[in-house]
Amino acid sequence: MVSYPFPSSNQPNHYSTHENDIKNKTQSINIHNNFFDAQKRYIKHQEEIKSLHDELSIQNYLRSIPTQYIPSIDYPRSPLLIDDIFSKNTSDFLKNLSTTLAVPIEIATVCMLSTVCTATRGRVSVRLSSLHKEVLTEYFLISAPSDSRKDNTAHFFRNTLLKAHESMVPDKKILNSNTFREIIKRMSSKRKKMIENEIEKNISQDCDIVAEILKQKNAIELIEKTSSCAHQIKLIIDTPTATSLIRALNTQDEFICIFDVEGRFLEKIKHENIQNIIIKSYDAESYLGGSDIKLNVDLNSPITSMCLLTNPEIYQDFYQDENIMRSDISSRFLPIFLGQSFIEKNLSEDISEEIQEWLQKKIRSIMSVERPRSDNSEKIFNEIILSTEAKEYFSYFRGRNDVEAFVSGKNYAHRAFKNRKPSHLIRLAGILHILENDQFIDNEISAKTIKSADILLKFFDVYAQSAFDNQYQKSLNVANKILNWIYRHKKSSFEERDAQRGVGRCTIEEIRSGIDILETNLYLGRLHLKNLKFVVNPNLITQTNLISPNPNIGSSGIDYS
Repeated sequence: MVSYPFPSSNQPNHYSTHENDIKNKTQSINIHNNFFDAQKRYIKHQEEIKSLHDELSIQNYLRSIPTQYIPSIDYPRSPLLIDDIFSKNTSDFLKNLSTTLAVPIEIATVCMLSTVCTATRGRVSVRLSSLHKEVLTEYFLISAPSDSRKDNTAHFFRNTLLKAHESMVPDKKILNSNTFREIIKRMSSKRKKMIENEIEKNISQDCDIVAEILKQKNAIELIEKTSSCAHQIKLIIDTPTATSLIRALNTQDEFICIFDVEGRFLEKIKHENIQNIIIKSYDAESYLGGSDIKLNVDLNSPITSMCLLTNPEIYQDFYQDENIMRSDISSRFLPIFLGQSFIEKNLSEDISEEIQEWLQKKIRSIMSVERPRSDNSEKIFNEIILSTEAKEYFSYFRGRNDVEAFVSGKNYAHRAFKNRKPSHLIRLAGILHILENDQFIDNEISAKTIKSADILLKFFDVYAQSAFDNQYQKSLNVANKILNWIYRHKKSSFEERDAQRGVGRCTIEEIRSGIDILETNLYLGRLHLKNLKFVVNPNLITQTNLISPNPNIGSSGIDYS
């Protein structure tokens, strides 16, 4: 399909050398000029069409327009500049994985970010001040058609998490054995004290004696540690109910990952009792049992990591649900909407050991970070702080975002997302920091990392703007249904009522909004006779490079090409 001739206003900002800044400014001027040239061309074309008074003349005129000036009708797209966001090792890993699994690199990248969130197990936060911290978790929402091999990608990352987690937990048979339980019973504080006294008594004597005593002490600590892990074997759940989610959080150190491929959980979020716990689990706020469901469980700081992969229909239903849009839950999701993948499928689908080992090693390293000990029941996090330069950039970002949120919010839900962007920025910066630094607790988040997070957030922001513009989504959906109808029946012209009967289940106002999009983009020409008639651009039928055939159009009518 021909790419959209208008330049995107959402191109990522690059913060590089002075030479690159000059280059970017020059490109911006060229883009600005190209944009207005395109506008002038469209106005000229529309005026010419209005001056024509018969169907054949309009057809001939539309046929004469170069196809590169005719845009595709599709959702906004956002380039994922992985080389500008990640280190070379991480970037190469994502490219290799995308090629091996034959999946869009966007899906592989977002799933990896969610995997890093899950590996922290709710034990890491970014501290901005004594009163403000952001827990390192995120909610990712991926919409892609059924042929984009979402299952393969999710399966790979789920297995990576589970293998890394199981390698840190003793065999279930050992944990459930009577012998193990008996050993735990004998591990009393009195026994610990005895060993400490033996060490103190023999400290000046033979080193071998002290070493043997220390071995016993370490053995006790190891057994106690594995005992505490015994109830944390289930790290991931798919489509929990409110009750099962709260129970899982209660038994798993108040952390759980939801990794759903079918989109079922996205439909469950519409229920208020699920929404409440999901909102609180994003910000690690206390949850008092019994407020939503009949379950007497109090959670101190519940945390949930979420990666939901779904099809376009469920994705649209979520963002068009009025109750969801009136709540504050949609602002916590970072969405992407992908079209059909044309990546050549890998027949072997075998992932090399080198690729698997690189990620396994990274995830095991993150999972090995223990929670700091607390003298009371309060949950303590491993805190990462921003460098001075990163703090300055965050202040600049927050000021810029406040203006954008005030000016450009489409509706309540969109304004809520805009207001939450600083939170998303810090969380993404923390995830990138953990991914690229082995000693991430001891190092500060650099200015380079937070700028990379800003580029990444711009990628999500393009899709969020489209998702929250409900009216445009509906009109775009109808426009593509009309295109599908035109292609199937080889229509050369039609009236509004013809399109309404052909598409079905649409009001005349919805049909008109879809026709407006098609007419604006030169897919149709308006003919003013006794009855208003729309002439179809002949290129729709004769040139396959302009409009893709039926396989690219889903059951909802959306063009995924």
